[in-house]
Amino acid sequence: MDRRVSVLANRRHAMSTRTRKRKAACADNQGAGLRKDVQDAIDHVWPDGIVELSFDTDESYFHGVYPRLSRAFRHMKNSHLIHEREADGGPIWWDESDPEQDPPDEIERSRSYHLFFVSPEGKDFAFETEAEGFAEPEFIDEEFEEAGWEYNLTETRIPGTGRTGWVVAVCLLAPMRSSNSAT
Repeated sequence: MDRRVSVLANRRHAMSTRTRKRKAACADNQGAGLRKDVQDAIDHVWPDGIVELSFDTDESYFHGVYPRLSRAFRHMKNSHLIHEREADGGPIWWDESDPEQDPPDEIERSRSYHLFFVSPEGKDFAFETEAEGFAEPEFIDEEFEEAGWEYNLTETRIPGTGRTGWVVAVCLLAPMRSSNSAT
């Protein structure tokens, strides 16, 4: 979620009019909220906007603090560590793919940070949602498809649930973090 939208929507961290206009005027501003000197340093080191790690992530300071940090998130009162995403990317196979037989369906790029998603307890932080999808008729099987018969897919709504909370990104390059509200 774009921090500017979040800030303006909930007014918790109200910005001055001058700050809002300055942020809105920046075409490349993606809501990172970085100080100008930090943004200039990033632009200098990675002019294409792609941060490529030139070190082995296993040698990062982060691996020394990770067990304690993860444990702290898991034992936080009145909240849950819902999801983590490691910095290392790699091949991804979808449910219907066979990793032993099929090539990867996607290749996830490595990142320079480790993400934690933490959500407070309680129904106020849960929501119901739905997605559009297509339901295949039950009689469709491999023989039906091999015969080349046509059928119409029916559009349907798939119900689901979600949680709101905070995303905490911990940089592997230097001991710094960023947090933001998210769903």
